Amino acid sequence: MDSGLQIDNVQSFVKVIGNNHRLWILLFGRYVKHTARGRRGRVSALNTDTSEICVNFGFETVRLKYKEISKYKKEIFIKEFNEIFPPFYIEDIFQSIQMQKDAEVQEAARQEAQKIEVKRQESAKLKAQIREIERLKFQKQEVEKIEIARREAQIQESKRRELQRWEEQKWNVYKQALIEKLKDSFEQNFLSINTFYKLKCTEYISFEEYQAERSSE
Repeated sequence: MDSGLQIDNVQSFVKVIGNNHRLWILLFGRYVKHTARGRRGRVSALNTDTSEICVNFGFETVRLKYKEISKYKKEIFIKEFNEIFPPFYIEDIFQSIQMQKDAEVQEAARQEAQKIEVKRQESAKLKAQIREIERLKFQKQEVEKIEIARREAQIQESKRRELQRWEEQKWNVYKQALIEKLKDSFEQNFLSINTFYKLKCTEYISFEEYQAERSSE
Protein backbone atom coordinates (compact mmCIF):
# COMPACT_ATOMS: atom_id res chain seq x y z
CA MET A 1 0.00 0.00 0.00
CA ASP A 2 1.06 3.55 -0.72
CA SER A 3 0.63 5.76 2.33
CA GLY A 4 0.96 9.05 0.47
CA LEU A 5 4.53 9.77 1.53
CA GLN A 6 5.73 6.18 1.29
CA ILE A 7 6.42 3.67 -1.45
CA ASP A 8 5.85 0.15 -0.13
CA ASN A 9 5.52 -1.92 -3.31
CA VAL A 10 7.63 -2.67 -6.36
CA GLN A 11 5.14 -1.37 -8.91
CA SER A 12 4.88 2.08 -7.28
CA PHE A 13 8.66 2.18 -6.91
CA VAL A 14 9.06 1.57 -10.65
CA LYS A 15 6.56 4.34 -11.47
CA VAL A 16 8.44 6.83 -9.29
CA ILE A 17 11.96 6.12 -10.61
CA GLY A 18 10.84 5.78 -14.23
CA ASN A 19 13.67 4.96 -16.62
CA ASN A 20 16.34 5.84 -14.11
CA HIS A 21 17.86 2.36 -13.93
CA ARG A 22 20.60 3.36 -11.52
CA LEU A 23 18.06 4.04 -8.77
CA TRP A 24 17.31 0.33 -8.59
CA ILE A 25 20.27 0.21 -6.25
CA LEU A 26 17.92 1.65 -3.59
CA LEU A 27 16.36 -1.81 -3.36
CA PHE A 28 19.63 -3.35 -2.23
CA GLY A 29 19.30 -4.79 1.29
CA ARG A 30 15.51 -4.39 1.45
CA TYR A 31 13.03 -7.21 1.71
CA VAL A 32 10.55 -7.89 -1.08
CA LYS A 33 7.61 -10.29 -1.09
CA HIS A 34 6.99 -12.82 -3.84
CA THR A 35 3.26 -12.59 -4.64
CA ALA A 36 2.63 -16.21 -5.63
CA ARG A 37 4.92 -17.86 -3.11
CA GLY A 38 4.01 -15.54 -0.27
CA ARG A 39 7.63 -15.46 0.86
CA ARG A 40 9.90 -12.59 1.65
CA GLY A 41 13.42 -12.41 0.37
CA ARG A 42 16.20 -9.84 0.68
CA VAL A 43 17.60 -8.13 -2.43
CA SER A 44 21.23 -9.20 -2.22
CA ALA A 45 22.62 -8.03 -5.54
CA LEU A 46 21.73 -5.93 -8.59
CA ASN A 47 23.37 -5.94 -11.98
CA THR A 48 22.44 -2.86 -13.98
CA ASP A 49 24.31 -4.15 -17.03
CA THR A 50 22.36 -7.43 -17.31
CA SER A 51 19.18 -6.09 -15.61
CA GLU A 52 19.29 -8.98 -13.13
CA ILE A 53 18.16 -8.84 -9.52
CA CYS A 54 19.21 -11.42 -6.96
CA VAL A 55 16.82 -12.23 -4.10
CA ASN A 56 17.98 -14.25 -1.14
CA PHE A 57 15.14 -16.30 0.36
CA GLY A 58 17.46 -17.97 2.84
CA PHE A 59 17.34 -17.64 6.61
CA GLU A 60 19.56 -18.43 9.56
CA THR A 61 18.78 -19.57 13.10
CA VAL A 62 20.94 -20.79 15.93
CA ARG A 63 20.75 -24.39 14.68
CA LEU A 64 19.97 -23.94 11.01
CA LYS A 65 21.34 -21.96 8.10
CA TYR A 66 19.38 -22.04 4.87
CA LYS A 67 20.49 -20.30 1.68
CA GLU A 68 18.36 -19.90 -1.41
CA ILE A 69 19.21 -17.22 -3.99
CA SER A 70 17.10 -16.67 -7.08
CA LYS A 71 17.85 -14.41 -10.04
CA TYR A 72 15.13 -12.43 -11.84
CA LYS A 73 15.10 -10.23 -14.89
CA LYS A 74 13.61 -6.85 -14.10
CA GLU A 75 10.46 -7.47 -16.10
CA ILE A 76 9.82 -10.73 -14.22
CA PHE A 77 10.75 -9.17 -10.89
CA ILE A 78 8.20 -6.38 -11.39
CA LYS A 79 5.44 -8.91 -12.16
CA GLU A 80 6.20 -11.44 -9.42
CA PHE A 81 7.06 -9.20 -6.43
CA ASN A 82 4.94 -6.60 -4.69
CA GLU A 83 5.66 -5.52 -1.08
CA ILE A 84 8.88 -3.68 -0.12
CA PHE A 85 10.08 -3.62 3.45
CA PRO A 86 11.06 -1.30 4.91
CA PRO A 87 9.16 1.05 2.60
CA PHE A 88 10.65 4.10 0.90
CA TYR A 89 9.85 7.65 1.73
CA ILE A 90 9.15 9.58 -1.46
CA GLU A 91 11.30 12.38 -0.10
CA ASP A 92 14.24 9.96 0.12
CA ILE A 93 13.72 8.85 -3.47
CA PHE A 94 13.51 12.44 -4.71
CA GLN A 95 16.61 13.23 -2.69
CA SER A 96 18.41 10.29 -4.30
CA ILE A 97 17.30 11.51 -7.72
CA GLN A 98 18.57 15.01 -6.91
CA MET A 99 21.85 13.63 -5.59
CA GLN A 100 22.22 11.62 -8.76
CA LYS A 101 21.57 14.71 -10.89
CA ASP A 102 24.04 16.70 -8.82
CA ALA A 103 26.59 13.93 -9.26
CA GLU A 104 25.96 13.91 -13.01
CA VAL A 105 26.38 17.69 -13.15
CA GLN A 106 29.59 17.43 -11.13
CA GLU A 107 30.85 14.64 -13.35
CA ALA A 108 30.00 16.64 -16.48
CA ALA A 109 31.79 19.64 -14.98
CA ARG A 110 34.77 17.45 -14.09
CA GLN A 111 34.94 16.01 -17.58
CA GLU A 112 34.63 19.48 -19.10
CA ALA A 113 37.38 20.77 -16.82
CA GLN A 114 39.47 17.75 -17.79
CA LYS A 115 38.92 18.51 -21.48
CA ILE A 116 39.89 22.13 -20.91
CA GLU A 117 42.98 21.04 -19.01
CA VAL A 118 43.94 18.60 -21.78
CA LYS A 119 43.51 21.36 -24.36
CA ARG A 120 45.54 23.72 -22.18
CA GLN A 121 48.32 21.17 -21.83
CA GLU A 122 48.24 20.43 -25.56
CA SER A 123 48.35 24.16 -26.30
CA ALA A 124 51.22 24.65 -23.84
CA LYS A 125 53.05 21.69 -25.37
CA LEU A 126 52.53 23.07 -28.88
CA LYS A 127 53.75 26.51 -27.80
CA ALA A 128 56.78 24.91 -26.16
CA GLN A 129 57.50 22.98 -29.36
CA ILE A 130 57.18 26.17 -31.42
CA ARG A 131 59.50 28.01 -29.02
CA GLU A 132 62.01 25.15 -29.25
CA ILE A 133 61.83 25.20 -33.06
CA GLU A 134 62.35 28.96 -33.03
CA ARG A 135 65.22 28.61 -30.56
CA LEU A 136 66.92 25.98 -32.71
CA LYS A 137 66.32 28.10 -35.81
CA PHE A 138 67.82 31.15 -34.10
CA GLN A 139 70.71 29.05 -32.82
CA LYS A 140 71.35 27.75 -36.33
CA GLN A 141 71.25 31.28 -37.72
CA GLU A 142 73.70 32.44 -35.07
CA VAL A 143 76.05 29.55 -35.87
CA GLU A 144 75.80 30.41 -39.56
CA LYS A 145 76.52 34.08 -38.79
CA ILE A 146 79.54 33.11 -36.72
CA GLU A 147 80.76 30.81 -39.50
CA ILE A 148 80.27 33.52 -42.13
CA ALA A 149 82.10 36.02 -39.93
CA ARG A 150 84.91 33.51 -39.35
CA ARG A 151 85.31 32.88 -43.08
CA GLU A 152 85.18 36.60 -43.81
CA ALA A 153 87.85 37.17 -41.15
CA GLN A 154 89.98 34.46 -42.74
CA ILE A 155 89.59 36.08 -46.14
CA GLN A 156 90.47 39.51 -44.75
CA GLU A 157 93.44 38.09 -42.86
CA SER A 158 94.62 36.32 -46.01
CA LYS A 159 94.30 39.57 -47.97
CA ARG A 160 96.12 41.48 -45.23
CA ARG A 161 98.98 38.99 -45.19
CA GLU A 162 99.17 38.99 -48.99
CA LEU A 163 99.24 42.79 -49.01
CA GLN A 164 101.83 42.77 -46.22
CA ARG A 165 103.95 40.26 -48.17
CA TRP A 166 103.63 42.35 -51.31
CA GLU A 167 104.52 45.54 -49.41
CA GLU A 168 107.55 43.80 -47.86
CA GLN A 169 108.65 42.59 -51.27
CA LYS A 170 108.20 46.08 -52.72
CA TRP A 171 109.98 47.58 -49.72
CA ASN A 172 112.88 45.11 -50.09
CA VAL A 173 113.12 45.70 -53.82
CA TYR A 174 113.17 49.48 -53.30
CA LYS A 175 115.71 49.11 -50.48
CA GLN A 176 117.93 46.98 -52.67
CA ALA A 177 117.65 49.54 -55.46
CA LEU A 178 118.72 52.28 -53.05
CA ILE A 179 121.67 50.19 -51.86
CA GLU A 180 122.75 49.68 -55.46
CA LYS A 181 122.43 53.41 -56.09
CA LEU A 182 124.49 54.12 -52.98
CA LYS A 183 127.17 51.78 -54.22
CA ASP A 184 127.24 53.59 -57.55
CA SER A 185 127.38 56.93 -55.72
CA PHE A 186 130.32 55.70 -53.64
CA GLU A 187 132.26 55.20 -56.87
CA GLN A 188 131.04 58.18 -58.94
CA ASN A 189 129.86 60.96 -56.63
CA PHE A 190 131.39 60.31 -53.22
CA LEU A 191 131.04 63.88 -51.95
CA SER A 192 127.23 64.10 -52.28
CA ILE A 193 126.53 60.61 -50.93
CA ASN A 194 125.69 61.76 -47.38
CA THR A 195 123.13 64.22 -48.67
CA PHE A 196 121.53 61.55 -50.86
CA TYR A 197 121.36 59.11 -47.95
CA LYS A 198 119.69 61.64 -45.64
CA LEU A 199 117.15 62.69 -48.24
CA LYS A 200 116.24 59.35 -49.82
CA CYS A 201 117.44 56.39 -47.79
CA THR A 202 116.94 56.78 -44.04
CA GLU A 203 113.46 55.25 -44.16
CA TYR A 204 114.76 52.06 -45.75
CA ILE A 205 118.44 51.80 -44.78
CA SER A 206 119.65 52.15 -41.20
CA PHE A 207 122.72 54.25 -40.47
CA GLU A 208 124.61 51.11 -39.46
CA GLU A 209 123.78 49.47 -42.81
CA TYR A 210 124.84 52.68 -44.58
CA GLN A 211 128.14 52.76 -42.72
CA ALA A 212 128.72 49.09 -43.44
CA GLU A 213 128.13 49.62 -47.18
CA ARG A 214 130.35 52.69 -47.15
CA SER A 215 133.14 50.90 -45.34
CA SER A 216 133.03 47.99 -47.78
CA GLU A 217 133.76 50.30 -50.71
